Amino acid sequence: MKNIFLILILVLSYNLNAQFGESTSCEKNVFCYPDWCNQRRSVGLIFIDGNSEPFATGFLISNDKGDGKPFFLTAKHVVDLNHNSIFEQNEIEKLENIKIVFNYQFNNCNNSNIGTEPSLSEFVIGADIVSYSVTTTIGGQDWILLELTDDVANTYAAYFSGFNTTDALPESVCMIHHPSGDVKKISFYNDAPEEKIWTWLVDEWDVGGAEFGSSGAPVYNNEKLIVGIQSANGDPSDYCSTVKSYSSLFYKAWNNQSNTNNQLKHWLNSSPTNGWSLTFISGYDPCKTSINFSDANDLHISDNVNIFTNGLLDYGTRSYNGIYNSSGTISANSNVIIQSNTSVEFYGESIELNPGFTAESGCVFIAEPKPCLGGCNNGKSMIEQPEIEIIKNTESKYLNLNNKTHKVNKIYPNPTLSELNIEVSSNFIGGEINIYSVLGEIVYTEKINNRLIMISEFETLKSGIYTVIFINNNLKEIQKVIKYSNY
Repeated sequence: MKNIFLILILVLSYNLNAQFGESTSCEKNVFCYPDWCNQRRSVGLIFIDGNSEPFATGFLISNDKGDGKPFFLTAKHVVDLNHNSIFEQNEIEKLENIKIVFNYQFNNCNNSNIGTEPSLSEFVIGADIVSYSVTTTIGGQDWILLELTDDVANTYAAYFSGFNTTDALPESVCMIHHPSGDVKKISFYNDAPEEKIWTWLVDEWDVGGAEFGSSGAPVYNNEKLIVGIQSANGDPSDYCSTVKSYSSLFYKAWNNQSNTNNQLKHWLNSSPTNGWSLTFISGYDPCKTSINFSDANDLHISDNVNIFTNGLLDYGTRSYNGIYNSSGTISANSNVIIQSNTSVEFYGESIELNPGFTAESGCVFIAEPKPCLGGCNNGKSMIEQPEIEIIKNTESKYLNLNNKTHKVNKIYPNPTLSELNIEVSSNFIGGEINIYSVLGEIVYTEKINNRLIMISEFETLKSGIYTVIFINNNLKEIQKVIKYSNY
């Protein structure tokens, strides 16, 4: 079974100033190596403070359930800006606005930095701390596991990288990264790296290099499994040849901390079984070609998934939040029950609810013809006004588009052509509402003083998907709204 986590790892080589086209000439576009297509889809560019300059690299990572939970692993020093292993308020606030950009890459093999900059429009905003390394010395363990506050959109063709938990010496290593905050690149070291106490040492990359901005990048073995997390570089006088590169040992991040909460194993292997140990997990594509459910009443959770007791066929059969994506058909057959007080969503090219399927009164259920993008070399679909298809007429409560759980604030109409109305929960009175475009720009902000907010300015905005964030002290809610045009 595979579980989806975003693992973001950064080296003491994060970048505060670099931008498009600023990586060195030896760096190679990731598109030049199609055998690494899946792995490149898991890698993202980190903006630590929303719209600030690009900062580092990170990646999605699979786990033992394959349930799509959005964990994001990164080098700890990327988030621990004060380098004191204490996450202070200013650092927590930056995490609320951290932006992870996917698919920032050239879709060709021209390694020249000359050309039109790729889009930065595919991103996720916000993350919470899950776990992190406790060593503080330079050259020690340097990783932090985050959970994104929202799922990665099913049109981003995301992938969750697999990993190896053993201490086996890799025959060779590969790193996919955003050097100097540039478009996605790939580096190769064709020999076994040298093992230090806490890190792998690459003395000199054979293809490409490692730079500021490479921090947190995934380091793979020759089987395309994670074995390291990029952490630091040596003397940066020549990124293309002489610079040494250090990455945290994944197998020590797995279970080498005294407190189990500070072990990746505790989070990525959440259903351990006595007498069994997890040595590796393959990568995972959350967009399935088809999904067929029979005899199931637990589609809202992944708690029952256990590859040790139920076998490998159990892997990836349930999502952590009841949301399922397919590029083809999702079918639900006899004895499939959406239980009362649970939430389940189906997104595919077509949805088939066959005789014997039941959505109980009081459940939240949505079925929408909205196929995901999976696999490699997909074009990105344009945003269109979606259709919501309710296939079975029951007494169930049906979600509006984009509501993934019970939301306390109500937005309507959604999609909208012009005016937007928002009914705000009393819990958020005194807080504020911010609306972001797909580029991460704030297009509307207002102090919440009343339960009803009417936004007439929405008519002037461009068509697209907007992120609405409600904040009041420690309360936060994120929703999406679609603005469309009538021409």
